[in-house]
This record gives sequence, structure tokens and C-alpha cells, in this order.
Amino acid sequence: MVLQTLTLAEVKAKAREYYAAGKLTAQHPNPYSRMCVNNGADGHRCAVAAAFNDELIEAFQKGTIGLGVARGLVALDDESAISRIQSAHDEWAIASQHGFDNTPDKEAHFLTLIRED
Repeated sequence: MVLQTLTLAEVKAKAREYYAAGKLTAQHPNPYSRMCVNNGADGHRCAVAAAFNDELIEAFQKGTIGLGVARGLVALDDESAISRIQSAHDEWAIASQHGFDNTPDKEAHFLTLIRED
């Protein structure tokens, strides 16, 4: 059962929206909260989860699905590109969490991937 179909354009747009609002997990004010979160209590989300619909987020919140199960519940129109966006977000989040010198480079790479076509 697919709960949502995500397009690359939707993922990019939502990632840009959350980035502008400072609500990506890589931007969390608490470095220890800069990890993959589908819907943090304070509204922070990872890059792809920013595009998740309410039904999918609710399933995560209830604990009825985990990330592995979500792969079967979300259809992606360009899995490779969407995975690269998520990976770039995660690398940026890890770099910023640990204060690595390459944090600005990781953020810039992420922003390149989500730019409007």
C-alpha cells in the first residue's frame, strides 16, 4: 500500500521551504538533535521527510512504521536523485553536529542539489 508518491520537484521544493524556515534537522539549534528525524517535536524534519504528507507522518508518530517499512509506503519518481538529496542532508547534519571544518561545504552541496531547476 503506497501512502504517498513523491516527485523530485516536490522534495526539492519542501527542502527549500524547510531550509528557509530553519526547520531542517541539520539546522536544529541543539547539535545533539541534528539527526534524521521524520517529524521532530519542534517541527524539524530531514530533507525528504519535509515532503511527507500527514498520513505518513502520523504513521511514524504512532510507531506503526519505521524507516525500513516506509520504503514500501512511499513511491519515488527519481529514487537516485532523492536519495542523493537525503544523503547530502545527512552528511551536512553530521558535520554540523560534530563541528567539522567542512560543514559549510556540506551545506553548499546540499543547497546545490535542492536548487530550483
